[in-house]
Amino acid sequence: MSRRLLILIPALMALTWMSCTTKRDGRAYRLYHNTTAKYNGFFYANEAHAEAEVKLEELHDERWDEILPLFLESDEESAQQIFPLMERAIEKCTRVVDRHTMAPPKRMTKSFSRPVMNKWIDDNYTVIGKSYYLKGDYPKAEEIFTYLARTVNGDDAEAWAYSWLGRTHMRAGDDIKAKNALAKAESIRDASDEAMVHTLLVLAQYRILTEEFEKAARHLEDALPRMGKKDKERTRATFVLAQCLRAAGDKEGAIGQFQEVADMRWADYEWVFQGNIQQAMTYERRNGNSEAIVELLEDMLEDSKNEEFLDQVYYALGEVALEDRRRDESFDLFKSSVAAHVDNDRQLGKGYLKLADLYMEDLEYPTAQAYYDSALVHMDDDSERKD
Repeated sequence: MSRRLLILIPALMALTWMSCTTKRDGRAYRLYHNTTAKYNGFFYANEAHAEAEVKLEELHDERWDEILPLFLESDEESAQQIFPLMERAIEKCTRVVDRHTMAPPKRMTKSFSRPVMNKWIDDNYTVIGKSYYLKGDYPKAEEIFTYLARTVNGDDAEAWAYSWLGRTHMRAGDDIKAKNALAKAESIRDASDEAMVHTLLVLAQYRILTEEFEKAARHLEDALPRMGKKDKERTRATFVLAQCLRAAGDKEGAIGQFQEVADMRWADYEWVFQGNIQQAMTYERRNGNSEAIVELLEDMLEDSKNEEFLDQVYYALGEVALEDRRRDESFDLFKSSVAAHVDNDRQLGKGYLKLADLYMEDLEYPTAQAYYDSALVHMDDDSERKD
């Protein structure tokens, strides 16, 4: 056996022994376990979550007439689609937690502020909790985030733990626990932008749930400066801010935010389109003249990009005409909306319903009934008007 090999074998054995133990302290030990926890678990688990986010986006259907969700959550169908990805993330991170958790030695127990010395263990636990959350296993997610909330130290870690715990309680339908967790999350002021954005968005979502739209708007206004200039998250948050302002009665402020979305030329075109449409849907005669909005909508009718959206443009023009007391003209525009239908059944049902209501107001009952019958065929099953 060569001299070099005789030297190399003991060195390799020592390195192997050092890397396997989590009971010793020292720079080399921490470096090994921190690096492995980050790249063997956290990194690959986040890759799985990125795939899941793409899948959730593909499956999500925006309901533009309702206040949009700030997060794309899984439902029973989408949870099944992303189940293998979440299982992979849980497996990766659980293995890291089992193998690389480093408890502080006894001599440091009193002075050490964290339950473990490996700084990536908390992050791996967070990914495990998020994975259970997206699978729809809220009791397990609550267990993970409750553990983190009780054990982590530092504004960043606490903001993530409490905001995710509050979000989990919201999805589980426990508003009181959600309120308590989010009160603790809201008290944290010095976390990173990423952690603060998540916290503020969860707070806004909670305020929307409780119909406190002014408070929701304030949380969103605080979150937006911390976001990237061209993030999808920013587009959604700005749109929801506009919807909250509209719900709170600030129509002028809402139109301004919808215009912000319409000016986001880098965003998916449907967002830009809806930014313009929702300005028209927010218009009130007492707040100004409709000429600019009507001109904008008429230009949209001529734009080839809007061929599949003409039903929505005509409908918006009809709403503006109604608001301006041009009732006869509004009938023609709503009928044009119905005639321009391509594949948006929800919009078709909306057009039929609007015409039915107008004919009912005019006491033309047979015509109104015919439109109501048509509306029923195309309305969503969970529509309040379907009952």
